[in-house]
Amino acid sequence: PPLPELPGPAPAKSEPDFADLKERYGLSDRALQRFSAIAEKHRSLPARQGWQVNELARWLEETRQQLLRPTNEPAEIRQLKAKAAEALVNGDFEAAMELLKEVRRAFREVRRRTEQRLQEELEQLRMEQHQEALATADVAELAMARMDYQQAAELFEEAADGVGKSDPAAALRFTLRRADALYYAGEESGSIPLLRQAVNVYAKAAEWAGANNDPQGLASASQGLGNTLLAIADHEPSKTVLEQASLAFRTALEVMSREKDPRVWALARVGLGNALASMSEVGQASALTLEQAAVAYRGALEVFSRETEPLRWAETRLNLSTVLIRLGELKDRRENWLAAAAAIVPALEVFEAHGATAQAEAARRALKMLHSRWDMLEPPTAAE
Repeated sequence: PPLPELPGPAPAKSEPDFADLKERYGLSDRALQRFSAIAEKHRSLPARQGWQVNELARWLEETRQQLLRPTNEPAEIRQLKAKAAEALVNGDFEAAMELLKEVRRAFREVRRRTEQRLQEELEQLRMEQHQEALATADVAELAMARMDYQQAAELFEEAADGVGKSDPAAALRFTLRRADALYYAGEESGSIPLLRQAVNVYAKAAEWAGANNDPQGLASASQGLGNTLLAIADHEPSKTVLEQASLAFRTALEVMSREKDPRVWALARVGLGNALASMSEVGQASALTLEQAAVAYRGALEVFSRETEPLRWAETRLNLSTVLIRLGELKDRRENWLAAAAAIVPALEVFEAHGATAQAEAARRALKMLHSRWDMLEPPTAAE
């Protein structure tokens, strides 16, 4: 701020009392002379000159005390500050300025070293935190193996939070495993709240994977989301939920590669078929929806074989037969029912061979129903 104006004419005694200033502040003659020269350059009146010299003397004393105040700073900086304080008292302002510049450079170097050390410590902390998160994920996998799914879900959430943004791939992987654990827990206990938690986590993972151009992550999250929605629909049939499930499976199939992972691709086709077939059971059956379900199952059967995965192959054929029976009620009865029967017979053979009694009984019921309605079929054409 500007210096205040002194009112009235200068008093008779306007010269500064240099002896008093020298004694009060311990200044050298040279320092007082330099202060006077500074005041003279300002072209002040003698009375104001004395006021400025007093202020400069007070400033110098305060600065000297500040420079000499005990600190825990490095010895090199303390020595430079002591030399600067001495130069100020002696009126060697140029030397004081150069010394203070060295003090600033020294502090800057100390700050740089401190920042480097803190950065190294931060990197070390992040690495240790990452290792802790990996260890937590290992514990979570053991909990999954012990079928303690809710504890596993909590541990996977902790692991995902632990890696954070430093390892997005691991964070997504742990988030998906958390969703898996919630899904298994909900399936095992029939808990709709747990299944809904799984839906939310899968949806969050799918959103992140899609935003970050991660097709594999998007496929896994979408397929898990579809499976969980199907599980909810088993407890609470809903066309809306089944439509969401079919959309999730379609999303997964859009980014999946049959050549890269044919089995996972086939499982997604089965999931899509199940969602579409269930939609026809909840609401009014649609021939188009049933035809799409049949296409999905047939696509899966191009991957599953009786030799490599007999039960999965048989279950898919049984699902296909159920869809074809429903479709035959709406159109092309003879063609679809004959295809259904052709799908059921080998599936029943596999179920019986592997002791899958529940599935075998379902296949027998389907065959019995077809036989009881066989007289509804139109006679074969000449071409047939």
